[in-house]
Amino acid sequence: PGVRVSIDTARDCMSLRSEDATQFAKNRAEAKQRQAFYKKSHLFRQYKKQLKREGYDDAEATENVSQKPGGKRPRVGVDSSDITEKISGVDKIDRISQRAKKVRIDPFSKEKARAKVSRDTIESERQRVATEEREKAKRISLKKKMHKKLSQRDSRGRPLVRNSISAILDKLQAEQRT
Repeated sequence: PGVRVSIDTARDCMSLRSEDATQFAKNRAEAKQRQAFYKKSHLFRQYKKQLKREGYDDAEATENVSQKPGGKRPRVGVDSSDITEKISGVDKIDRISQRAKKVRIDPFSKEKARAKVSRDTIESERQRVATEEREKAKRISLKKKMHKKLSQRDSRGRPLVRNSISAILDKLQAEQRT
C-alpha cells in the first residue's frame, strides 16, 4: 500500500526543500529591503518637493544622498559650517529666511478673487442691514418716548403744555443742526 522511496531520493528531496526555503528567505529579505528603500525614497521626494515649495535650494539637502538601495542617508544634526556661522554671528536660519522665494501661480486665483468679492458684498450687506435695524430701533424708541410725553394729561384731562413746547423746541433744534 505505501510507496517505497530509496534513501538517496529522500535525501535529494530534502536538500531541494532546504535550498528552496533559503532562496525564499533571501527573496523575502530582499523584498523587505526594497520596500524599505522605496518608502524612504518616497519620503525623500516629498521632502525635496517641500523644500522646492518653500524656495530652498535642494542641492544642499541632496549632496550626501545616494539613489541606490543601501546608499548613504542624508546627514542629520549639526554641521561644522553651521557652528562656524553661528560663532561668526551669521545664523543660517536668518540667511535662509532672507532668500527670495519663487512666486507660484495659483490656478484658482480668479475663483478666489470672485469668492472674496462675493464674501465682501455679503458682509457689507449684513453690516448695512444691521445699521438700518439699529437706526430703526432708535427711531421707534424715540417715537414711543415722544408719544408718552405728548399723551400725558393733567387732572382735568387737558394735555400738558410743557411737553408740547419741549417737543416743538426739540424739532426746531434738530432742524437747525441739519
